[in-house]
Amino acid sequence: VIIELSPWILELTAGRLHFNNSIPVKVTEFLSPRYFQTSFFTWWKQITKSRRHAKAGYHAWDGQTLPEGGAIMADGSTLFPEHIQNIRERARILAMAVEFGQKPVGIPQTLDPDGKIKLNTFLDMLQHDGVQPVLFVPPYHPQAYKLMLNSEKSRIIVEEQKYFEALAKRRGLTLVGSYNPSDLALTETDFHDGSHPRADAIRRIFVGRVSLAKIVGTTPATGTANRMELIGIDNANGLETVNGRPFFWIGGGDSCLSLHCATNGTALLGFCASAGPSLPETSERLLLLRTESSFSRLIRINDNPNVEVTFPVRHGLNRVYLTPLDKPTAKTLSNGDPRTLLVGVSGLSVKLLPDAAVIREADQFTLRLTTGWYGVEHSGEDWWAWSTGRGQISVFSKKAGSVILTGALGSASHPNIIDVFVNGIKADTWSPSEYGPTGIPPVHFALNIGENIIEFVSQKPAVTLPTDKRLLAIMVKNLGILEN
Repeated sequence: VIIELSPWILELTAGRLHFNNSIPVKVTEFLSPRYFQTSFFTWWKQITKSRRHAKAGYHAWDGQTLPEGGAIMADGSTLFPEHIQNIRERARILAMAVEFGQKPVGIPQTLDPDGKIKLNTFLDMLQHDGVQPVLFVPPYHPQAYKLMLNSEKSRIIVEEQKYFEALAKRRGLTLVGSYNPSDLALTETDFHDGSHPRADAIRRIFVGRVSLAKIVGTTPATGTANRMELIGIDNANGLETVNGRPFFWIGGGDSCLSLHCATNGTALLGFCASAGPSLPETSERLLLLRTESSFSRLIRINDNPNVEVTFPVRHGLNRVYLTPLDKPTAKTLSNGDPRTLLVGVSGLSVKLLPDAAVIREADQFTLRLTTGWYGVEHSGEDWWAWSTGRGQISVFSKKAGSVILTGALGSASHPNIIDVFVNGIKADTWSPSEYGPTGIPPVHFALNIGENIIEFVSQKPAVTLPTDKRLLAIMVKNLGILEN
């Protein structure tokens, strides 16, 4: 149960709010002119307009006025007419925020002791019944909060928030939010008015803050108990259970892991990865791990499904993003599942490493054959792949800079010219030897941070060989990338 702790909770006159009524709710709402008016016109619009033009949602009440056409429901909720629900009315929203900040509603003059007792009694009742409360401190619009801090009457909200934080700590409850929007990285565009955040802002506040201890376990390192906790997963494809274990699919966007850490340090993320059905041509996958502190690392998943990666963490809330870098080829799965399923994740764990731990070094570049190639062939430590005439490789780089491509290049017919393109721009022209694969000339290429595409294009068409009936044009062997 999420309990919103608006300041009026501890106001001496908070008892003025009464929603219990001996008259049935349906009767009181039916006899309400405003409710009847709103209901009638809503019904009329539904039968006279196409459903595809219908608007869903709400507009929060500013606590001061009730525009024509709105209605206060019996449970205290407010309906607003459609004509004032325009998100683009920034000037109006700012004016409402300033008005609210100058004359805020529901701010106590003192923190009512009786209100504290009632709140604690309510929490006792919930916990006694096995209900886990989550305390929510709702933020104010930045301009409203600034004006409230400058007012002696409204400044008490700072003291009130400290009381709620101490209450949550004492009772071992999760507390989410803050009256101060800057604590939550919220801006003016995140609010309907002076005191009501938009739905997306609410989502961002709660994502990663409600404990997932029963969903995903955390593993503290020796001597670091209770110093790190995985407190949330925001995943486009949701969370599942497979064979009794927590599981989720990465695909269709970033997967965000929210971690709470009691100190700065180095964290170890581990999980078991499986290739998803949205890219059936290969079992190899690439993920990009990045943090809010600009740290990034490429994760290559191949035959070994066990993934471990280290990254820096800081005291407080950390968000770690896992971004799939592969492009799906199967738009609709055989079972009708519309989701993009690239990487399956199970056995997820995080732990804070001992203080002496350092970030494990990873390759600066990750190279992978993409389109236009036959399967990779091996002989001992050597590998090679043939193309029919136009083959691409994908190079992921952790930083921008100059590199040298290493390895060898061959051709099925001679003489032949091979054009090399880097990110769509012609970079060089090579002529392989007729006596076998030739070492690639030491030419420097400029790579961008992230994904880069290097393409090899044969000027001669593909042919068949006496020992190979496939159409062959270009062969690459033991490709690699060196930083210049």
